[in-house]
Amino acid sequence: MRQGNSIDIKFEIAGYTEDKFIAPLLLITFLENAFKHSVNTSPDIKRYVHINLNVDELNLHFSIANNKSLPAIHTENLTLVGGIGLENVNRRLQLIYPNRFELNVLNLQQEYMVNLNLKLKE
Repeated sequence: MRQGNSIDIKFEIAGYTEDKFIAPLLLITFLENAFKHSVNTSPDIKRYVHINLNVDELNLHFSIANNKSLPAIHTENLTLVGGIGLENVNRRLQLIYPNRFELNVLNLQQEYMVNLNLKLKE
C-alpha cells in the first residue's frame, strides 16, 4: 500500500494447500528481503516482487524474485550472500527439515531470486 502502483507485485498459488503445514514464519525472511531491496532501488528501475507457491501431495516449491541495483554475485552458498536472516533460515531448515530441502539463492546484477524446494512428507 505504501508503494502505490510503483511496484509490480505478483503472488501465484498452485496446487492443493489445504491440510499442508510448514514451520511458522519460515518464508518471512525471503518476503521481507524482497520488499526491502526492491523498493530501495532507483525510481527509474522497474520495481517488482514475484512470488510463486506450488504445493503437491509431497512437496512445496516456493520461489521469489525481485529487482535490485547492487553488484552481481553468483552463489548458492548462503554464507556468501546476504545477512544473518538468510543464515538463520538455512539453520532452521537444517534443524526442522534435515535432508528434505533444497535452497538456492541467485544474486544477479539486477535481480535476486530464491528457490526453496521442501519435501513435506517422508
